[in-house]
Amino acid sequence: MRRRLIPLAAILVPAICAGARLSAQVQQGGAARGTLVIADPRATAITEYQAALDAYQAWSWTEGYARAQRALALDSSFGLARALVARYRGGPNGEGERNRAAVDAARGSAAEAVTALAIRAGAGAGAPTLWDAAVALAPNDPRLALDRALALAGRARVDALRETAKKFADHAATKQWLGYYLTPNVDPGANSADAAEAMAAVQDAVRLAANTSGSHTAMAHVLARLGREDEALRHLQAATSMTPTNEYAFRLRAEIHLHQGKPADARVSMDSAIILADNISQLELYRTQRALTFLHEGNLPATVAAMEENARSLEIMGAPVTAASARLYLAMVLAGGNNAKAANEQVALARRLGAGAVLLTDNSIIVYSLTRQGPAARQALNEYLRLAHGAAPSEALQQNIHRMTGLTLLGEGKPTEAIAELKQGGPNSYSQLGLIEAYVQLGDKKQVDAERATFLARKDYVGNSTAAAIGRYRSMMAAKK
Repeated sequence: MRRRLIPLAAILVPAICAGARLSAQVQQGGAARGTLVIADPRATAITEYQAALDAYQAWSWTEGYARAQRALALDSSFGLARALVARYRGGPNGEGERNRAAVDAARGSAAEAVTALAIRAGAGAGAPTLWDAAVALAPNDPRLALDRALALAGRARVDALRETAKKFADHAATKQWLGYYLTPNVDPGANSADAAEAMAAVQDAVRLAANTSGSHTAMAHVLARLGREDEALRHLQAATSMTPTNEYAFRLRAEIHLHQGKPADARVSMDSAIILADNISQLELYRTQRALTFLHEGNLPATVAAMEENARSLEIMGAPVTAASARLYLAMVLAGGNNAKAANEQVALARRLGAGAVLLTDNSIIVYSLTRQGPAARQALNEYLRLAHGAAPSEALQQNIHRMTGLTLLGEGKPTEAIAELKQGGPNSYSQLGLIEAYVQLGDKKQVDAERATFLARKDYVGNSTAAAIGRYRSMMAAKK
């Protein structure tokens, strides 16, 4: 008879719930409220942790990181505080710190222990079960419910945020996140129902927390995604004038400045975001976004120098996988400047640093397409299709496959076939950049000019979009010919 394998979470959760040690007085009070019980004798550490989590969830990440560190300094065995510090910081030590946090939290309350396990699980298969168990143990805790919702993906995350916002109508942070995820981060083509719900959510957030930076930033995000950038800037002015402020306010303002053709202003905003950034992955993205402002000005050497410095600093910090991501950004920029040899070297460096397989193949196809390395592009596409074969089918996946196939055909010098694929590649900027290059190959100047004008008028890209920066740079170089 075959044995049925039991998921690890199904074993751990009952064991923790049965064996976690609780202060009787604290347990009774928490159970009556249905909120997360933290079995820690240091009240000051608990106060700092709760303030840290509030700040984290409301987008004041620098403030939250500082408070989480203070909570951990007050009690070095405070598992949830250690888990929160690890979430903020990320980087090569993050996994070890989350593991230690889970061990420490197991000495506390049941909900505390299961929450730490859920954080340790990250995006793993057992995470949803652990988050469900944590919420079941503390059903009236809005912070825990929000963390559970944020741990999900796609429409499941939106649905969970919607449910949490209804249950905890006065929790402003949940409204912020609901508005954020109802409006796509790159493509502003949200359907009208989502757009209306997003606006209502962030209006509630501002009403509930009018004096917090995050609520105004959330409002600005939704306004920007709906094309109302001047209104968004007014809320960002408020957000960046408040204490504590948040780094996303500066990043979003930089994106709007890029849309408005003000790369120097965008660079100033990114300087402020970089100062605030504590998370290593975010720091890499912010430095990349700052570097790309030079490419929007047509200054390729300054872009390459800044991106090289970013990658090297991450390697020195001991964050090789994050450094690999920075190397791939640099590879695409070099390819955009038609430097195939240097771009290939960066791809090779990223591979040695341990870049993720999907990211590596995706970015490699772009590099080989822009530099017309047909055989290399085809090999990378085959690997991309192999990796995509095991993914859940979706419209986004099909668009990605069309886009990557079109870019590969472009690299092979087959512009007509490439156009047919790229037109099915969705709203991603590389689909349109590929179309421009395909018409260049065909020598169809009228279509090149039309696609380029549409591309340059787009305002639906984030600041670290290499496609937007490369497209603008190539249009400047074409104008000089």
